[in-house]
Amino acid sequence: MIPLNIKKYFHKVNYILGKDRNKILWLVPLFLFSSILDLLGISLVATFVTILTNHDRLSGKFFAPYLGRIKFMGNDELKVAIFVGCFFIILAFFTKTVTAILINKKIFRLCFDQTVKLRSYLMSAYQEMNYVDYLRRNSSEYVYNIQTIVGQFAVSITQSLLRIISDGVICLAIIVFLAINDWQSLSILIVLLAALIVCYDKFFKNKNKLYGIISNKFSTRMVQAIQEGMNGFRENRIYGTAHYFNKMVNDNAKGLADARVKSQVITTSSQYVVEFVLILFVVLLVLVSVLTGRTVDSIIATIAVFAIAAMRLMPSANQILSCATKIRYGKNTVDILYNDLKKIDSNRVRQDFEKYDLACRKNTKIAHSNCNNFNVLRLRNVEFTYPGNLSPTLSNINLEIGRGTSVGIIGMSGSGKTTLVDIILGLLKPQGGEILFDHTPVDDNSCNWMSEFAYLPQDVFIVDDTLRNNIALGVPGCEIDDKRVINALKQSRLEDLVNNLPNGIHSVVGERGMRLSGGQRQRIAIARAFYHNRKILVMDESTSALDDKTEKEVVDEISLLKGSITLIVIAHRLTTLKHCDIIYEIDNGRIVRKGDYEKIVGTNMIGKV
Repeated sequence: MIPLNIKKYFHKVNYILGKDRNKILWLVPLFLFSSILDLLGISLVATFVTILTNHDRLSGKFFAPYLGRIKFMGNDELKVAIFVGCFFIILAFFTKTVTAILINKKIFRLCFDQTVKLRSYLMSAYQEMNYVDYLRRNSSEYVYNIQTIVGQFAVSITQSLLRIISDGVICLAIIVFLAINDWQSLSILIVLLAALIVCYDKFFKNKNKLYGIISNKFSTRMVQAIQEGMNGFRENRIYGTAHYFNKMVNDNAKGLADARVKSQVITTSSQYVVEFVLILFVVLLVLVSVLTGRTVDSIIATIAVFAIAAMRLMPSANQILSCATKIRYGKNTVDILYNDLKKIDSNRVRQDFEKYDLACRKNTKIAHSNCNNFNVLRLRNVEFTYPGNLSPTLSNINLEIGRGTSVGIIGMSGSGKTTLVDIILGLLKPQGGEILFDHTPVDDNSCNWMSEFAYLPQDVFIVDDTLRNNIALGVPGCEIDDKRVINALKQSRLEDLVNNLPNGIHSVVGERGMRLSGGQRQRIAIARAFYHNRKILVMDESTSALDDKTEKEVVDEISLLKGSITLIVIAHRLTTLKHCDIIYEIDNGRIVRKGDYEKIVGTNMIGKV
């Protein structure tokens, strides 16, 4: 009867492995073949030792008549037997070596293929997860899970399980072989090994689980401290706060090191304990044989067989104990990975990932469904409340955005503007009401309605890559249309920037676009919208961090787009909205006023926004 907690543990491992669990079954025949070679090697060595120590008994062997037929080394049966024995021992162990290398390669390939698939799937799943759930966690957790947790699963769990199966098959085969030869001596070995396993399990079982939890906790905090410390480089230098993040990294690194030292001591100590037990067994076997009156000649063959078998069992038994320790250490790793995959593993995410994975392997493009006939976007009685909040963030929101129109949204901080934008963009799903895209509810996935939007926030997303790759964001380099890039740059008034860059569109813009001005980063986001042919541009406080002159330039350039593109502008400054056809004012999650620019400005709203 398998304990319930072990069942649950391996159920989680099985779930994480997914279809790759079937690949493990194909390795079992290799494991069996390797165990047969081990038995053959032990038998040959034992026979060889018997010939060398007691060659008078050679004539009793079944192969003795055949040795005389070999015309070699003066027809001396002993010399021929030694020569033939050496040949077959070398052949057997050479074959075993090649097989072991092949098995190791298969194990490594399966484990590291698993890391590739899990990292890709986890990245895809995180990006598809519910936006509210995404906001509940620190971004360092996602980075740590993809980078470290997946790696730990492949090495500490998947590889350890395969090692246990492989060495377990070999150990079982050797034990059966020893039982046939001398079950009484084997019983001594089994008692000693069983005592070792029980004691080892009793002393270290819970400790290693705890060290695994502690390691993941300190690792996550350390990654968070590194990320925040480097992202706030400028502020830390100005305020002199770098020491705070340095201390966080140092403290968590120490905690991580301490937990891993203790875990490694437990893992590596098994090797020396197993070695001691096996040596103890050989000594006890000699003593018991002598005390029971058996002659040395009569027990030498048994000792040779068990000594050789013990030498082979030693690394396998050590491997099994070491891997079992790693599996316990990785329990928290399995829990984290399982819980994340379980939460975000919807049919749509899995199907999208499998389609992506297949496309990557076949080097084909993935087709996206677009809504080419956009005319109007309507929000009807939309309601939204964040989990844990008592009052709704948005209540009874009704608005209409027609094709080619410019819509402004204003309101005080905390009024619900950003939440409304996130709902329009599809990041948040309303709990009440509906969103209609060309008279079709957006829940009806007949088209990828989000593919119509371009998003222009205050802090534009820029990758540390070339200007060309930033504008064609997400498109593989070999598939980028440079003519479209140039046209997008012209439309967003970035020709001067390109002319001043040393390598033109192939110039690297730096991490988060730090080599560019705020206005240039905004224009890159606009050029990105042009390149991807997005029909709705959402500006979320995008000019609030710019100086008045640069803001005016960006606003004037965007005003030229009026009619050719649909604009949704969220702003604090009313001057940003002067080109809007209609402006909605939000207060406490409700639309309290709407009208054109003159009407809103005429109601003396400037001081409130």
